Amino acid sequence: MKQIEFVKTGVMALRIGLGTQAISAWVCGGTGEAQSIATINIAIDRGATLIDTAPVYGLGRSGELGR
Repeated sequence: MKQIEFVKTGVMALRIGLGTQAISAWVCGGTGEAQSIATINIAIDRGATLIDTAPVYGLGRSGELGR
């Protein structure tokens, strides 16, 4: 897969990443903790190097699950 470079930091990432807003955000339906962790692990196993989390996603829960 093609990678891109974040110019200001030099960090390289695949062009495809995993967005985690719906993982723990009840307003998006959310998912259970085990399913959320499994989803993150599958993305990593398939080569994802970009996982989008933010403090507002599930009040920070998506970032905690991605650790």
